[in-house]
Amino acid sequence: MIKKVFLIICIVLFLLYSDITNVSANEYATDIEWQNAVSNVLEEHLTTYYKDIYTLSGFSVIYENITETDTTLSAEATVTLNMALSRNPADSPFVLGMKSAAADYTDTDKQETTKEIIDAYLAQVLPYYQVPYETAFSYHINIIDGSQPQIYNCYFNGEEEPLYIKIEEDRVYQELFTYDDGVHYIDTSLMEPVPYGPISISGYNASSAVNYAIKHATDDPEFAGNGNSDCANFVSKCINAGNIPVDVTGEWYPASIWGNTNTCGKNWMRTGANNGGIIPYFKEKGWLKTIGVEEVDRGAIMFWNNKSHVAIVTYFDGSTIKYSQHSNIKMSNVYHTYNSSMDITFYKFR
Repeated sequence: MIKKVFLIICIVLFLLYSDITNVSANEYATDIEWQNAVSNVLEEHLTTYYKDIYTLSGFSVIYENITETDTTLSAEATVTLNMALSRNPADSPFVLGMKSAAADYTDTDKQETTKEIIDAYLAQVLPYYQVPYETAFSYHINIIDGSQPQIYNCYFNGEEEPLYIKIEEDRVYQELFTYDDGVHYIDTSLMEPVPYGPISISGYNASSAVNYAIKHATDDPEFAGNGNSDCANFVSKCINAGNIPVDVTGEWYPASIWGNTNTCGKNWMRTGANNGGIIPYFKEKGWLKTIGVEEVDRGAIMFWNNKSHVAIVTYFDGSTIKYSQHSNIKMSNVYHTYNSSMDITFYKFR
């Protein structure tokens, strides 16, 4: 009898152990299965989306914040890849539009001016031609009852809820700057009066600001937690590195104690969404002006109109705008891509 009971216990334990092993293996296989499926969709989507403009390589995905219920699985995915501009900027619709508008002018002076405008623009964007830049894309994943994954672009807006827009797998990148934009750019540039005195009244060095931003984009945030975010502090540091001096009287100065918001100026660590901040401070000084997307260049400041968030443009190749930022969490990537769906105002130092 004892032997029989012992045998039954052994059989039960064996079956239990087998069940546990099988469940674990199945769960692991299921994770691999959906992650591979989503990764394949994302890689194909991005390759299709940027075809004829960019060459993509080094595609990798990290899945985080995976949550499951009986019927739903959700997760966040960060795609990292190298983007290299494969289309010569001189062949972009924007530049072709500029050249067409320039050809319509017969006045010698205007012909010279339009050539200078086009040459200056190409000098700005040609250094990005065929040079890979590691770039991050964020997505939100929903899988309901084992159905096909629902994948959403996740546009980060600081510490608040991101903007989700469902991806269209066969969609191709819509030109940020069109042929007509190029024509308009030439025409409006010729109508602008020639400035007298120094062109820059602020003394802002955009290159130095951008170099600082790229170097420190993935640093630990100084202001994080307790409802604080580091976005304005980061942009202020970039601007300061771009030769804009601190102003104690104007309450634009950094913290004297790391992470202590009480030791810095309100205009240094706030965006301008409420009670002071970077944008209203520099606008009141007359150093910032609002610009259209076609006027954006490296070093421009991005202000989220419906969120308390700011960032700095650190990449512009004539087709894509990328920015760097801080938040209440550490950023894992330097470059994030601007999308026209984002409600943003761009500012440029005068």
